[in-house]
Amino acid sequence: AVFVDRDGKHFRHILNWLRDGAIPTLSESEYHQLLREAEYYQLLGLADYINEKLALKKTDNSCEAELTRKDVIKCIQAQKIRFRGLNLSGLDLSKLDLSEVDFSYACIERTNFSCANLHKAKFRLVEAAHSTFEQANLHE
Repeated sequence: AVFVDRDGKHFRHILNWLRDGAIPTLSESEYHQLLREAEYYQLLGLADYINEKLALKKTDNSCEAELTRKDVIKCIQAQKIRFRGLNLSGLDLSKLDLSEVDFSYACIERTNFSCANLHKAKFRLVEAAHSTFEQANLHE
């Protein structure tokens, strides 16, 4: 018999990780608790996995759009449009006329620009990971 002086709340997750490498989706606080257990048992692979999950949650939460699609549509009806430095992550801006819009320094990660008119749009130093530009007009 072996006695382990630890809280058993997350031990089933430890066992499942050891059996098949699977961890269910947990809340951030539960990930922190499980990380503490993984470090206690010196399960470096599990600790790395949890740290990656926590890092992804931080970046996902920090990239929420500051405007909605409706806000963007209202703005593009003006003459000169600037979205410089704004966070537009995750918005669906497909099929919009965004010609000559200045997106410089903006965060447009996971933004859908499919079939949008981006003629002469400026994208200087944007964060655009995982954005979609399928069939968008990107001339000039």
